Formats: sequence, C-alpha cells, structure tokens
Amino acid sequence: MANLEQLIGGVDFGEGPRWHDGALWYCDFFQRAIYTVTPDGTRTAVHTGLGDQTSGLGWLPDGRLLVVAMKQQKV
Repeated sequence: MANLEQLIGGVDFGEGPRWHDGALWYCDFFQRAIYTVTPDGTRTAVHTGLGDQTSGLGWLPDGRLLVVAMKQQKV
C-alpha cells in the first residue's frame, strides 16, 4: 500500500471537490469560502466571506464559476 501524505491542513468541512485548470477546487462549508489547491500543496482562497454555506461548484462553458448557496437554495 502506498504511503499517504497530508497535502494541506486547516480544512473545516471541505465539500464539492473538483479538478479544474490544473488545481483542486473545493468549498469549505463552515469557512464560507472557496479554495484551490495546486499539486505542490499551495492553497489559495478564491472567494471568502460568502454570505451562505457553500456546498458545490461547477463552471459554465465560458469559464464562469458556479457556486451552490445551500441555505438560500440558489446557484
């Protein structure tokens, strides 16, 4: 079995992981933020201070990011 290594820390409740443009994107439900993580472990906050808990990600054909706002039940 391969050895596992922790790539990043500080995730409260990561959700909706998606690979896009060379990075792993995910929502952090409790931090109300969206992050990217590159293969070398660099984590970047893409959107922070969102007014709702995020629970999913997607992209439109033109590249615009879609985010699910759970409590508001909106995209």
